[in-house]
Amino acid sequence: MNIKDLFGKLKDTQKLFGDIQKQLENEKVEGSAGGGLVKITMNGLQEVTEVYIDRETIRMKDRELLQDLIKSAINQAREKAAELSQKLLTEQVKESAFNLPNIFSKNKEE
Repeated sequence: MNIKDLFGKLKDTQKLFGDIQKQLENEKVEGSAGGGLVKITMNGLQEVTEVYIDRETIRMKDRELLQDLIKSAINQAREKAAELSQKLLTEQVKESAFNLPNIFSKNKEE
């Protein structure tokens, strides 16, 4: 593989990862806690896009409980976003014609 081919493959890879990032920006995941009393929505990049706290939770005036519910919902949403990211990345790389081991192959017929 010559240097021009290598740069072509790298450019294709850069576009692939850019496309994946755009997809992740538009995907939504939700984490919830307390049976839905607190809900956190994130995009696939793990950015919080929405926060919902049920009025009854606020009325309880239990600060520690509310903090725990928020942490739990965030962690759940973050885990789902990470799983989504991994799944999408795996699918896109498998579907692409790009094959990392072949970039560095010394076989000139590739």
